Amino acid sequence: MTIRTKLALNILLMLGLSLVIIVVLTATSRRIDEAAAKGELADRIVLGAADMNTITYDYVMNPSERARRQWELKHASLGDIITNAALAKEEQRAILARIRGNHADAGRFFGQILASDRNRKQASKAARAMLGESKERTVAQLIARSQAMISDAYALAQVSYTEIDRVQTWSFRLIAAAILLSMLIAALISYLLARAINVSLLALARETELVAAGNLDHRLPVTGRDEIAKLSLAFNEMTEKLARSSARLGQEILEKDEAREALQKAHDELEDRVAERTRELSRSEQRISGILASITDCYYALDAQWRVVEINDQALRYFGKRREELLGRSMGEVYPQFIGSAFEEQFKRTASEGAPVEFDAHSLAVDRWAELHVYPAGNGLAVYFKDITERKRAEEALRERTADLEAANRELEDFCYTIAHDLRAPLRAVDGYSVLLARRCENGFDEESQRRVQLIRANIRNMGQLIDDLLAYAGLGRKAMTSCALDMEALAGEVWREQCAINPGRRMELRMGSLPGACGDRTLIRQVLANLLSNAVKFTSLRDPAVIEVGGREEGAETRYFVKDNGVGFDMAFHHKIFGVFQRLHGVDQYEGTGVGLAIVQRSIHRHGGRVWGEGQVDEGAVFHFTLPRKGSECSG
Repeated sequence: MTIRTKLALNILLMLGLSLVIIVVLTATSRRIDEAAAKGELADRIVLGAADMNTITYDYVMNPSERARRQWELKHASLGDIITNAALAKEEQRAILARIRGNHADAGRFFGQILASDRNRKQASKAARAMLGESKERTVAQLIARSQAMISDAYALAQVSYTEIDRVQTWSFRLIAAAILLSMLIAALISYLLARAINVSLLALARETELVAAGNLDHRLPVTGRDEIAKLSLAFNEMTEKLARSSARLGQEILEKDEAREALQKAHDELEDRVAERTRELSRSEQRISGILASITDCYYALDAQWRVVEINDQALRYFGKRREELLGRSMGEVYPQFIGSAFEEQFKRTASEGAPVEFDAHSLAVDRWAELHVYPAGNGLAVYFKDITERKRAEEALRERTADLEAANRELEDFCYTIAHDLRAPLRAVDGYSVLLARRCENGFDEESQRRVQLIRANIRNMGQLIDDLLAYAGLGRKAMTSCALDMEALAGEVWREQCAINPGRRMELRMGSLPGACGDRTLIRQVLANLLSNAVKFTSLRDPAVIEVGGREEGAETRYFVKDNGVGFDMAFHHKIFGVFQRLHGVDQYEGTGVGLAIVQRSIHRHGGRVWGEGQVDEGAVFHFTLPRKGSECSG
């Protein structure tokens, strides 16, 4: 039996074992896919319920049209998921039924909230109060249904994960058993086959070592009818051919040695002729070297066919050539890059117009820049030039450095924006998990554990605000500015009314002085005023009443504005930190915030070409100044 037959039988057996494994894998994969599909469905319901809960909170806190559309879209998409869900186990169907009921109730309660908001706009003051109480009850029921959906969704996910674990464990054991059995059978057969082949190969190796040692007359013994026997026959034939080739090769080497001697003799004669020609050229060069040596600039002369007829040492150093490499040869022959270049174009222009030409150009041949002065001279040209490579490289390096800095700044802004944006989804998931953990283990947690869960949620909210501020900061560089005439008094009044609405229980006094108009982007300047006034309100929380002053005056080509408060102030020793991103002079437990607001103020003002600075004293308040271009004819609006 040949080795090929043995290998074919081994391959057939391996294919059979592989087929068995494939059948087992197919069966187990189908069960795992079914369980995974159920788990994926549960995960989608969990994420949908968590997102809907988050959007519900967003709408309750800020009932805007955008929040309403987001809630309705998320409610509809979650409805599609749970409507089309099909589960086999009774426990899963029961949980899904509860989710469907809570989902329908949530939609009904949200509709009641929307109706209540519409009715309040037209109702009397007493009726609005009653509608407000009714809305609060409806909101509480909506949030309760949303929280219930999240709990049921996590319960459904837990059941699905348990089913996946059970199927995976069963599948792993079955596959492991099939693979182990196949490996044992394959290893046994491979061992027996390899052992039989190795015996023949070892004998063949011992015989070939004799031939490899140089004994081309030795022949390998041929036994059997398998491939190794055929290999021995082929090796014997190759040895015979190698012996014949070796004899022919010796004869060819002898003939080549004779040809090399003849070639060396011809080479020596050629070198003698070249040396004589070189001496003649050297005598010609000496006749013009005195003239060319007196020229400080690079210089060379061309005839009508652009052949070099004269060249000085400065030009030779520029081209990095010897004189004999250039004299008598055309520029296109020495430097093929000359053909079609700016040099050839300007040379032709000088020859045709008969007038001098001056230009700067880059030579690809030597990778250097030159400032050229080309003059017509008889039937040719006289070319004077200076090496300006270092000047050009310095200019190019400056342009590249500027472009690199701009590109790096854009990449940094894009990276900051992308990272902050991508952190939102996992942050919402962590918040949802912490809510579920707190609810599921409410009775099992001690007071300290409950406090830590609440601390986690508070930190998640702080991180969410940090991400929002980071996105706002990164977005400043991406947003195009639209300059227009700004009514700073109206803008400051609008922002102050918002602060009063956010802090309804505080006694705050705004003393607004003269606020001249300015020129700038309305959205960015409104954000500047909002950040400065909100900072003033925050850091006067211990004052009753809080007194905040806003004013400005024109100073030359710009207008200076200020926002002053009677709050806690700050130590001027740290004034260089107040406009840094995430820089805080007060602890988070004292005053909330992310440390990005003043950084946004600084970046917005710098984009307008203005300046911003702050002054303060501890416990005596602070004042922040910024400047903007004066309102002029270049402003629109």
